[in-house]
Amino acid sequence: MIAAPIIALALAGIAAASPTPAATTCADGTIVANSQCCFWANVRDRFKNEIFLNVCQENVHSLVRIAFHDAIGFSLNSEKGGGADGSMIQFGATELNFHANE
Repeated sequence: MIAAPIIALALAGIAAASPTPAATTCADGTIVANSQCCFWANVRDRFKNEIFLNVCQENVHSLVRIAFHDAIGFSLNSEKGGGADGSMIQFGATELNFHANE
């Protein structure tokens, strides 16, 4: 019984001692853990500047809510409801008129 906490403590020590990946600085100055994330810094900036005009109001709330509702149906055991599959766009006439998505 006492072995489990000791093993957990040892594993935690090993994990803490493991080197962490070096951070990367993107062209715009954003610091990310992985250089592949630099692409998303550009996407973030375009959303902020071109779609939301640097204002965080109802449009931002709606975008986050719609993306969440599209992804919430994720299932490893079902062929349907595979998560963020674009169904909110594909079935917009149905999905976007559902009262919870308004």
